[in-house]
Amino acid sequence: LGCMPIACDLAPIAAQPRVALLPGVASVLLGENVTIVCAAGFRPFSDNVSMPGSYAALCGTACVLELPTQEAVCRPIRSIEKLVVPDNAHIQNRSNPTAARYIYFGDVVSLSCDPGFATANSSCETLWEAYVTE
Repeated sequence: LGCMPIACDLAPIAAQPRVALLPGVASVLLGENVTIVCAAGFRPFSDNVSMPGSYAALCGTACVLELPTQEAVCRPIRSIEKLVVPDNAHIQNRSNPTAARYIYFGDVVSLSCDPGFATANSSCETLWEAYVTE
């Protein structure tokens, strides 16, 4: 029998999509930090593009990282502006139909002109797409 240092298992966080951990280790000891880095187009615990793309997490006394939540660590950023559908147009298709008025990274929104209307500078084109980039 002996005393072993308390460590936080990082596997549940590391297994989430679009997450990288620095340093690249499987666990950290009690009181140590690990940096969670999200892939481009994603932010830790936020959809706000102006938030940093990384988050320093502490290994706490409960043997888990002290995080706002243990799930959905890296979230897609959203557009700064709300989606405004122009007059004489409508949303034809949306890859994320549950999103409210914003467009999120990876979403594709297809807009279409109403019958009798076309996109600016075109006599025939009636369909265009909107998306978020970083």
